[in-house]
Amino acid sequence: MPNALIVVVCLMGMLMEKELMGLLESKLKKHDWSYMFSDDRKAYKKGREESIEIQSLIQKTGAEGKELFCQYQRRFWH
Repeated sequence: MPNALIVVVCLMGMLMEKELMGLLESKLKKHDWSYMFSDDRKAYKKGREESIEIQSLIQKTGAEGKELFCQYQRRFWH
């Protein structure tokens, strides 16, 4: 029985990570990558808050999240 519990916990963790990756990708798609150049204080503040949320999700998703972030970052800056 304990082995079954471990499997359930592992599966829940994998599902949670998949959901977090989906949320991260959604935020990356919508993110204003040039917010720091904005003269509009509201646009800057919103972009900065989104950036903080994105960084938090990257920390939670680890290397996979970092790689996804880098892919989107390269799209904008190159």
